[in-house]
Amino acid sequence: MQRIELEGLPNTRDLGGIKTLDGRYVKFKRLLRSGQLFNATKKDLEILINDYQMSQIVDFRSDSEKEEKPDPYIQNVKYFHLPAMKEIVKGITREKNTDEDTVKMIILNLANDLPRAEKYMEDIYENLINDDFVLRQYAKFMDLLLANEKGATLWHCTAGKDRAGFATFLVLAALGVDQETIISDYLLTNQYVQNDIEKMITDISKDYNFPLIREVVSALFGIKREYLEKVYQTINEKYQSVDNFLKLKIGLTNEKREKLRQLYLN
Repeated sequence: MQRIELEGLPNTRDLGGIKTLDGRYVKFKRLLRSGQLFNATKKDLEILINDYQMSQIVDFRSDSEKEEKPDPYIQNVKYFHLPAMKEIVKGITREKNTDEDTVKMIILNLANDLPRAEKYMEDIYENLINDDFVLRQYAKFMDLLLANEKGATLWHCTAGKDRAGFATFLVLAALGVDQETIISDYLLTNQYVQNDIEKMITDISKDYNFPLIREVVSALFGIKREYLEKVYQTINEKYQSVDNFLKLKIGLTNEKREKLRQLYLN
């Protein structure tokens, strides 16, 4: 796994090089995860198109997020919008009036209650697992990967951490990557969004004085190992294994899974 150094996109990386349990490796320049592309510079897009052969984009944001900060139009790159959360589910997806409004609302609501902030995030992941509408979107995402025989697919949400992180979990699990390696990739996001978190803490601290502001903001806008561990726990309790979950809820038959591995593994 390697970070793609871009000017306006801090959390974009190539899953290439990740090792599977059977000793194979994810191909480079085929599977890219990211935050939203609204702030991508011209140079960033040139790198993604020319160096990484990006051929399709999958956007997991809601309608309102997409409308507020649309992805740039890129000629000859397919764009698919698969909202992975219903509009009525408010929160970390930043779905109020503007990003700033929603961020402030969340932080003020949870300012000095770290356990509740962490529970809030775990509930978002529970929704990803349990909502049939959401799971149908991720099943469509897998079908898009199966249909893309050349070039790279880039998928993203807003920050590239929760909905895009869940998509990455699904992809890597389907390819046969072990749990600890998947969690290690997931945790890398904290390194790449740290500057944004620090800026948020500084800005909020100018107007409000909350003793736990750093811990709460980090819990809400960073990620914790426990969030993805909760995903594994819930799936194992409900479906006995991740493999069963992928088959029953994401539609990954043995044939589809084998094709996915042929397409994306060396």
